[in-house]
Amino acid sequence: MVGTPKGARQIGQFKVPGPPRAQNQQPLPEFPLQDADDADNSVNVLDDALILDDEEGGTRIGDIYIPPPVPAHCSMESTGPRLIIKRIVNHNFKSYAGQVILGPFHHSFTAIIGPNGSGKSNVIDSMMFVFGCRANRIRCKKVSTLIHQSAKYPNLRSCAVAVHFEQVVDKDDGTCDTVPNSQFVVERTAMRDNTSYYQLNGKRVQLKEVAQLLKKHNVDLEHNRFLILQGEVESIAMMKPKGQNENESGMLEYLEDIVGTERYIRSLQQINHRVDQLTDERTDKHNRCKLAEREMKDLEQPYNEAVEFLRTENDFVRTKNWVTQKYISLKKQKLEEHTQDHEKHVADLKEHDEGTAAIKSERAEKEKIIKEEVEAYELLCKTRDDLKKKQAGEERSYNEIQSAMEDTNKQRKKDKAQIEKNEKELENLHKLPEKNEKEIEECQTKLERLEKEKTKLNEDLEQKLAEMKEKTEPLTEKRLKCSDELVGLKEEVNAAKAELQVHQSELNMLKQVETIERRKYACFVESYEESERGLEAKQAQLKELSQRMPDIKAEIEKKNAELDKYGKEERVLSAKCAKLREEINERSSNMQMQRSNNKVLDFLMRQKMEGKIPGILGRLGNLGGINAKYDIAISTACGRLDNIVVDRLDTAQAAIAALKQYNVGRASFIALEKLEHHAYPINTPENVPRLYDLVEIEDERVRPAFYFALGNTLVANDLEQGSRIAYGRVRFRVVTLRGEIIEQTGTMSGGGNRPICGKMGTQVQTKTSESANSSQISQKALEEMQIQAEELQSRINYCQEQQGRLERELQQLQVTLQRSESEQKHLSVSIKSLEQQMSSSLKQCEQQKRRMENITTNAGAIKAREAQITEAQKRLDKVSEKEMAMSDQIEKIQQEYDNLRNENVKPVEAKIKKVSNQIEKLAANIRSLNVALSTAERNIERINKNTNNLKENIKTAEDKLRELNEQRQKCLECKEFLETRFKEAEEGIKNAKSQSSEIKKDIDKLNEQEKERNLQRVEIETKVQEVVVKINEVKSEIPYWIAQLKPLTLHDIPGDTEPQPPLKTYTEEELCSENLKAMQYKQSILEEQLKKKPNLQVISEFCDKRDKYLERVQVLEDITSKRNEMRDKYEEVRKRRYTEFMEGFNIITRKLKEMYQMITLGGDAELELVDSMDPFTEGVAFSVRPPKKTWKNISNLSGGEKTLSSLALVFALHYYKPSPLYFMDEIDAALDFKNVSIVGHYIKERTKNAQFIIVSLRVNMFELSNYIVGIYKVNDCTQSITMRNYQVEQPQSQLPQTQLSVSQLPSYQFPLTQQLLSSQLPQSSAATSVFQNTLVQEDMLSSQTTFETETSSTTCGRELTFAPTLESTVVSHRITSSLLNVNDNIGSTQN
Repeated sequence: MVGTPKGARQIGQFKVPGPPRAQNQQPLPEFPLQDADDADNSVNVLDDALILDDEEGGTRIGDIYIPPPVPAHCSMESTGPRLIIKRIVNHNFKSYAGQVILGPFHHSFTAIIGPNGSGKSNVIDSMMFVFGCRANRIRCKKVSTLIHQSAKYPNLRSCAVAVHFEQVVDKDDGTCDTVPNSQFVVERTAMRDNTSYYQLNGKRVQLKEVAQLLKKHNVDLEHNRFLILQGEVESIAMMKPKGQNENESGMLEYLEDIVGTERYIRSLQQINHRVDQLTDERTDKHNRCKLAEREMKDLEQPYNEAVEFLRTENDFVRTKNWVTQKYISLKKQKLEEHTQDHEKHVADLKEHDEGTAAIKSERAEKEKIIKEEVEAYELLCKTRDDLKKKQAGEERSYNEIQSAMEDTNKQRKKDKAQIEKNEKELENLHKLPEKNEKEIEECQTKLERLEKEKTKLNEDLEQKLAEMKEKTEPLTEKRLKCSDELVGLKEEVNAAKAELQVHQSELNMLKQVETIERRKYACFVESYEESERGLEAKQAQLKELSQRMPDIKAEIEKKNAELDKYGKEERVLSAKCAKLREEINERSSNMQMQRSNNKVLDFLMRQKMEGKIPGILGRLGNLGGINAKYDIAISTACGRLDNIVVDRLDTAQAAIAALKQYNVGRASFIALEKLEHHAYPINTPENVPRLYDLVEIEDERVRPAFYFALGNTLVANDLEQGSRIAYGRVRFRVVTLRGEIIEQTGTMSGGGNRPICGKMGTQVQTKTSESANSSQISQKALEEMQIQAEELQSRINYCQEQQGRLERELQQLQVTLQRSESEQKHLSVSIKSLEQQMSSSLKQCEQQKRRMENITTNAGAIKAREAQITEAQKRLDKVSEKEMAMSDQIEKIQQEYDNLRNENVKPVEAKIKKVSNQIEKLAANIRSLNVALSTAERNIERINKNTNNLKENIKTAEDKLRELNEQRQKCLECKEFLETRFKEAEEGIKNAKSQSSEIKKDIDKLNEQEKERNLQRVEIETKVQEVVVKINEVKSEIPYWIAQLKPLTLHDIPGDTEPQPPLKTYTEEELCSENLKAMQYKQSILEEQLKKKPNLQVISEFCDKRDKYLERVQVLEDITSKRNEMRDKYEEVRKRRYTEFMEGFNIITRKLKEMYQMITLGGDAELELVDSMDPFTEGVAFSVRPPKKTWKNISNLSGGEKTLSSLALVFALHYYKPSPLYFMDEIDAALDFKNVSIVGHYIKERTKNAQFIIVSLRVNMFELSNYIVGIYKVNDCTQSITMRNYQVEQPQSQLPQTQLSVSQLPSYQFPLTQQLLSSQLPQSSAATSVFQNTLVQEDMLSSQTTFETETSSTTCGRELTFAPTLESTVVSHRITSSLLNVNDNIGSTQN
């Protein structure tokens, strides 16, 4: 532990930690781990931990939740219970071996002290480990490295840290009461495999539950601003105004975390995204509404035409109904006449069939005889074929046997050659042992000779070493003696250095006061002059800015006017250019479509253009257009799309003749004059469209051609719907959108990966003479339009360039204006501040000048200290020279020893090494020869075995050859037998052919008679068929005409109040009363009127468009109201964020100024918005003005000034929203004595509502704490001790105010320190006596040392006078050395 000076405070109660757990003690119980940790992703899951349910007071906008605000505390006083840490229990954590209890900690102020490297920062690390920080933030790469490892505890499996919390209620007298049943323990255990788990009061939990529990007590683990680690205090003030990206935190984000407005950021982003979505959706709905309105108005005129067409069509249906019924009546009369003719011809056919049957019976008897003869003939043929197959089989067997004999004979010869080779190899192997044994004998002889030589050399080496020892013994004794003298000289050098440092420290203390006061006066004067120069410069800048700003505003107005002018011109030209390019594209497309890639079609279209065959209209697929949705359907269902449409039959003939004449190819033609147009509207199942109705044409003449090619083919969405339609009550031909076809006969086709498509475009590609007259333009006119479009585009580009240039200039001017306004405001504030500062600085200069003149220095004391320093320096130089001389002497002795060894011992060692290498080589050669001998025996055995196997194989092969020879002989005999049988079968076949020839002649005569009668029967059947055809034609026509009646329906006329009367069924008398030709003429007239058929679907389309328009208007109104409502919500949340932030910001800024002025005694600090209009765009800047200095950027301050700025901000934030706990690691490292005292007193007196645990090595800090926790190390294991720190009143010294002895400085009483440390030691009198002697020596030294100082402090606690603390480096150095020696004695005693 670090020692404490004597005097002001005594050490109260203390706790002795229990001994570390023995190595053989039972380990911690193992549990299944909840989560795994590694070096990169340890335990930081706080984001999930802070996702809580809706809290009371929160706001929900749709699915966006905004938590309620946390009210600001704005007080340094405690209100209600607060959470504190009672103690921390470390178990094998880092440098803590076994179970070490840290604490108890005071509810207000606890200091942790100890030597460097003793484990002070590990206290903070243990708390960070429990609070879920990443491993790299606890100064390690992975969790397993946190487990303690030392010589005494080398292989521990786990470590654990338990933090004991409780709630307390503060009293007015500074004490506190513990809230009953408020205690809880949070523990985390880490394993060797980098896994860890949490426990809450002994129950396994997740980090999320721990974070939620601590957040209820205002301990925020997400931002953990209550933790200030070593070296991090300056980084608070060094933060940028705003983070550069979402992963970086700046001053704005830091303040928003404190104020609580960071909860609005994500909500605002979500609401803004929702507004953008609704705006885009509303734009889409508005465009769709406009489109629906335009579509409805476009259909109004076609709607009226369609209604008039329906009236005409109803008249046509009534006329067609009468004509169709008349046709049915005439067909029924013809059917009766044809039926009578059919009955007569059937009777004649029956009589003819009876005579033919008698001839067939006679022919059947003769054919039976022939059949029996044919069967005998076929049997002979079969026997012949079987014999032929057997002959082929025997021939194949013979060849196989012959081939096997040849292969076996070859293998037998190879085996004989191998046997001869093996016999030669055996002969060589039998000679090998004799040869190798001779070589082995020679090697062994050489080996024995070398062994003897090596033995002799070893004896020589031992003799040389003995002689070497005798010669070097005086050198060794001399070197040991010199080494002992060198150790003594080093101790004298260290003592001389220590004495010199003591005298120099005393001299510095005597000169310190006068030097400090002169420097203060020079600083005050320099600060006043610098402020005066800065004031003049800022006033000049302000005047220049005021003159320049009106010119900038006038330039901005001018640029805006030019920008509007170019913008209007660009919009007008863009509209003209877009319209012109649309017309160019349309006309170019029409001209391109007239060119075909088909060779035949190109030829025919050229014939048409040249006037040779003018009646050609074009390819059927190019004469119409269809929606791209039905491209596959029509390309698959209409096989005639590639046919050429012509007007008359003679045109088609002329085209065919031309194709033949020029040998171009083939083509199919459709002549319009031969087609009848029966394409009447039909009712389709499930209202599916008819493919014919979907085709759009420009020339009405080609409509019959499309009906001829398509008929009443319907289009279904898929095969399932197509099956329902095709196999319904009425059969239809159906094609699906994917190209599957169902014919009326029931057949179905489809499949494949590549459907047929592209045979018809979406527009008419070939213009006929009637439809193309209005669309022909010349190439010259098209080029002129393109030139005009390019000129317009060039002017548009110029306008856009000018707009871009003006926008850039405007942006620069606006930025300049904004900067000028901000700079003007800042200059005004700065001028006002400088004027006040100059007045204050002038007063400070006068006061400091009077104080400097009143200070006097003891010149006699300074001269005495300088003489002591000169004398000490001479002693140090003298002792250092002796030390160098002794070191040189030791090096010379070592050189003499090395020379003797090189001369006597090294040559013998080299010879021994050479002989040893030769022995190893001979031994290796002998081993290889022995291996060859053992290998030869195995090879002989292997070759003998192989030879025996080969002899057996030869014997087996000879037996097999004999067996195969016998089989070959049998095959030859079988072949001869089969040849004899084959000749006999050939002779039997020839005899059977001659016997059947006579019967065949009789059968031929009967066949001729039957053929004649069959011809007669054909004539009779032809007559019957002709009558049947006529009957069938009439019968088929009657259903056709009846079917023509079924689809005849009358349309309901939109707008008519009364329904149409139904169609009438006429009697025979009514049909005879009217003239058929007159009715047909009327029908043709009406049909001619109906040729100009408007689009009847426009009626339903018009109604649908009207309903659709009204529906879209309603949807547009709904989406607009939602968008406006979400905009209002966004603005409301944004204002709430701004209001809450500015309220907290103003409080924090005001408190920061107060805190900084109090800490620095006259300095100033402020948080200012970089953009005063919107604090969230540019962030918050932190600027300070140290005492007697100008305003400066944080980065330009010294380390101590940065620390003071950061602490002022931390205390201001604590006032606004306090945390019950604060852990700070050496925050006073960069502060001087005065500022350490100021910060320590502030923490002691002004922060009663929080628990501060501070690691510090500064007496001015830890002497103010309530409890002191001492950290020290024994055998690489950290131990802890806790002391109560209280003041002891002591009478005021009788010395003059400028004279104060070291023994009277504010410090801790050494007797209690002695008592404390001795209680920690085992019962060892030696350790106790060492410590007592050290303390006695220190008391004697302090009684002899005095120095001059100016102080207004009392012995029992200082007042807030900010003079340097009266610390003596002599006392601190000696005390620290003594305590370190005591620690060493403790370790040696325990060992």
